[in-house]
Amino acid sequence: MELQTDRLSLRRPTTADVDAIFAVHRDPETCAYNPSDALARFEEAEALYRLWDDQEKLSILVDGSSATVGDE
Repeated sequence: MELQTDRLSLRRPTTADVDAIFAVHRDPETCAYNPSDALARFEEAEALYRLWDDQEKLSILVDGSSATVGDE
């Protein structure tokens, strides 16, 4: 499933998104108001991806790029 607007695209995450998931969740500024979301190890990002995949969560892409929000 994928939803698109002029500026955003929502789609299921893939294993290629695990680096971006880790980048977002290891950033102290990103987790400042929700510290329980902070990840310290890459394996935690892999586990979070699997949880989202099982729950059929969507990833956000900006401006039609292939990089998920938070990808550096």
